[in-house]
Amino acid sequence: MGVKLKQEPSPFLFTMKTMNKIFPYVHVQTVDAYFELPKDKREKKGIYLKPISLPIDLDDMNCGWSDWSKRVRKEYPVQGFIREYLFDYDNPVYWGVVKTKDAIRHGYYNVKRFIKPCAPRFRKAWKRHQYIDICDAIEYCNLALLLDFWEEEVVDGHVDWQSDEKHIKFYDELKASMIWEKYDKPHTLSEIDKAYDDVSNRTGPFDVKYAEVNRLEELVRDGDTKVLHFMIDNRACFWT
Repeated sequence: MGVKLKQEPSPFLFTMKTMNKIFPYVHVQTVDAYFELPKDKREKKGIYLKPISLPIDLDDMNCGWSDWSKRVRKEYPVQGFIREYLFDYDNPVYWGVVKTKDAIRHGYYNVKRFIKPCAPRFRKAWKRHQYIDICDAIEYCNLALLLDFWEEEVVDGHVDWQSDEKHIKFYDELKASMIWEKYDKPHTLSEIDKAYDDVSNRTGPFDVKYAEVNRLEELVRDGDTKVLHFMIDNRACFWT
């Protein structure tokens, strides 16, 4: 298990972590608690910091984010206009721009995925015109889904797999499965090919001649079975 799988850090996570360091959230849960703080505790270099959590305004209670937005705009009229209105859905111009942008983005995504569908390895595992026995399809399709998940959701995803023990455990087992599928298994399959080439040089009964082939093929079956069991046992974790 000495093989290292390349995993680039997500630029999205880097940006969010950087912004949170520059402009950290204020740890309050009510609007009054926020404005009771001295200014040096709720702003940085003249820029107000946002609270980490406030109630959602329901039934015109006016005690959560809406109330905070109104009060902060009074105290910081220019900043408040830019940060709480100019780029907010209450601004009809911004709302129209966002809706137009979303329509273009969704249209582009639909065309892109029509030409280049999601989970490409899975789609290649069982082509529409190809017949495969279900016993083989169970193996081919699920292992292809595992590869798709790794490449599209882990390598290029936004989940912090080191955030807690559950994520760390799943990631470590997933990585071990990927090392098997991408490195150890192909190596074993190449050894099987060599073992078949050596069969002609062996003498004796069938079990003796094909002993090495059978041993290596059993290793492949056991390795794939372990990976498939891991997928079933952890199927609730395969989402992002």
